[in-house]
Formats: sequence, structure tokens, C-alpha cells
Amino acid sequence: MAKVDLGSVEQAAVEQVLREVRRVRAEHPDERIYAAMFHVFYGDGEDIYWPCLSVGTEESLKTVEARYLERDPDDDVSSLRFSGADLPYMVEATEAEMAVAEGVNEYGLSLGGEDAWDEVYQQFLEVFPRAARKARKAAIDEGLVGEEFIVVALDEAMELVPACLTREQLERHFPELVAGQREEQRILALPEAERVQALLDISFRRIEGSPLWWERTDPLLFREGAAAVPGLVAVLEGRAEGERWTAARLAAGVNHATPELIAALERVLDDEQGEEATKGWAASALCALGRMELLAGRIGSLPEATIIQGLSHPFGPFRDQGNHAPLDYRPLEAVLEVHPEFDEKLLNHSGGTCEIDEAEVAEAERGTASKWKFIRDHAEDVLERYRAR
Repeated sequence: MAKVDLGSVEQAAVEQVLREVRRVRAEHPDERIYAAMFHVFYGDGEDIYWPCLSVGTEESLKTVEARYLERDPDDDVSSLRFSGADLPYMVEATEAEMAVAEGVNEYGLSLGGEDAWDEVYQQFLEVFPRAARKARKAAIDEGLVGEEFIVVALDEAMELVPACLTREQLERHFPELVAGQREEQRILALPEAERVQALLDISFRRIEGSPLWWERTDPLLFREGAAAVPGLVAVLEGRAEGERWTAARLAAGVNHATPELIAALERVLDDEQGEEATKGWAASALCALGRMELLAGRIGSLPEATIIQGLSHPFGPFRDQGNHAPLDYRPLEAVLEVHPEFDEKLLNHSGGTCEIDEAEVAEAERGTASKWKFIRDHAEDVLERYRAR
């Protein structure tokens, strides 16, 4: 491809909607079609897949709802309306549609960098709201559906949905998205102390029915840095409501060490009644915060899995989800000098690998000459991934 062919993407997406709406109309002429929805978008830096498409009718939806309610009469079935994978009139991509996606992917790969590929993939995704609006108009003009019909692109984060719809349609069909947007704007406008408290309350599920999804608060809380730490310490120490493992996980992502936070994480590790999952995240947080030696000092008194989770954290994918220190193999090298048996144990731990940036290349290159195989393998892996971008 000389350039990314977004026109072909849009045309294929529009044709996919019209083809399937026509099919459902022909096969189920008495059913009321309320929506068509793209779903299962996938791109991982190496591949792009064309999404599935589902057509929703009021009658088929009721059948699905009845099936769920038969299993659990108290089940909330409201989300099924736009759950494409649950609806019966669903199709996967054709070979032609997959070829269009592959063409976009090949162009992204040809640019030779992860950021460039990401930009191409984002352009690919942004075609679908345009195609959704065009397909809706065409389906109405053809007489296949009524004005109430909508077409939506349901990406995992629901970020494409607003661009598919008018404000009135968005508020009618996805009121939770509108409410979440308003709540996020309200919280971000608060003074720092109130803003942090509001985000912590959602992260620790202290508020029932918050319109802002708790998953969305993670990146917002990580941006707060030092201001978030006292609230996390309070949970770790049992002075505030919340799961301690969540506090430790967030502490790793906030990545701002204070004496109080380090001490609280140590107490979690030393709690004989503590749960192993909580200790695992406390171990991860300590190592993320640059205090790997404190975890190493507990080798022999903590479960091996906890030690491995902590030692591997600065080199794994969870590191990249929040703020993090630059790649540095020296703390782990110091641990392995005293406990060489953990070299093989870390090699056998399938926890994934972090991504590095330009500033970390020198440390990765140094790591390729390490006496420790885990470090050599990790360094070679991250360098290969970096250079392939």
C-alpha cells in the first residue's frame, strides 16, 4: 500500500451493515430492527482484525433476555440490548473485509514504529463512526428500517460510541456514557483534595452506582501523583474503607514513594493473616517504588510466588499501566547475587514483558551482557520489540 486506504475501510463497513440488515429483514420480515453494531475490535501492534457485526431486533432481544432470566430471575438484562456477542444475528468478517483490515495493518507495519502503527490503527477505528452514520442513512433511505434505527461501533472503552450518534440518540440509548462524561468533568473541576478523594471513593467502590466507571479512575488517579498517596496509605493501614490489594496496585501505578507508604506496604507483607493476593501486590508496589531490597530481605518468610511477583513487576506489562521508574536491572542483579536460584524461577514465570522507550535503550543494551539469563533474555526481548517499532 502506498498509503492507508481509509476509503476502502469505510466502504466495506457500510456495505457490511447494509448486507446484514438486508439479510435480517429478508429472513425475519416481521421483526423490528433497532440497531446494527460493530464489536470485537482488535489491534495489538502486529495484527488488525475486522470487527464482528450484530443486528438487533426487539423480538430476538426478548428471546435472549428470557434465556438469561430463566437462569437467574434477578439478572439485570438491560445491557443485553447492545451486547453484540449475545445477540443471535451476528456475523464475523468476510475474507474481503479481513483483507481490508490486513491492508491497513501492513501499511502500519511498513512505517516501522509502534507510535506510527498506533496512529494508523486509531485512524482505522475512527472510520467506523463515519461508516455508522452513513450506513444508517442508507438503510433508512432504502426503506429497510425506521428513523429509530441506529448503527454503533462498540469498542471496549466505548470511546467510538459518541461519534456514531446525535446527542439525543446518545442520551436515549447510552445514558450511562453521558452521565459518566458529566461526572468525570465535574470531578476534574474540583480542587485537588476533593478531586483525589472523589477518585479514591470510586476506585474503592465506596460510592454505589457512580456513573464514572472505576476502571476509568485508574489513569486519572495516577495523574494525581503524590496527592493520592495519603489516601492509599489509609486503606493499607485499615484506617479507610477499601481492599488493601487495590491500594497496593494503585500505589504501584501512582509510583510516588513516601516513608509512610513504604512502611504500610511492609506491614502488609508481614501480616500473618493477610491474603496472598494482597501480599503479591504489596510486593509489586515495593519493587515498583524502588525498594526491591525490602522484598529480598523477606525471601524465606514469604511464599515464593509473592517474591517472584514482586521481583518481576518492574520488568512486566503492569509496569506500563501507570507511572514507572526507568528500566534498571541493578536492584535485581543485587538480589540474584545473594539468591541466584531466583534466576531460573523468574525465567519460568510467564508474566509478560514491558515496553521500553528511547531513554531506556542503554540499560537494556547493558542487560544483554548480564551474567543472569533472566536479565539477558528480558533485555534482548525488549530491545527486539523496541527496534521493530
